Amino acid sequence: TNLNIWDINELHNTHGGDLAFATDGTLFLCSFSGLYSLDLNENNEYDSVRISADNLPFYPTSMTFDSNQDLRLANNASSSDLIIMDTVT
Repeated sequence: TNLNIWDINELHNTHGGDLAFATDGTLFLCSFSGLYSLDLNENNEYDSVRISADNLPFYPTSMTFDSNQDLRLANNASSSDLIIMDTVT
């Protein structure tokens, strides 16, 4: 069931992914094409800014900030992958 639908501009690839809020309220999205920050614009759409330079090495299925505010991405493959992402570069 869809609870809500948002338009997100400038995503390179929409396969896989998740959303997470940082403690400062910044919204991040991950997909196979990398990590993005999202900003709500005046049209009630989100503009994405790609942070990572390359595609991720897997299709992410979950993302969260841990207690140290490190951003962790994972997938649910039979041999799951886990990476820590830098939210700046």
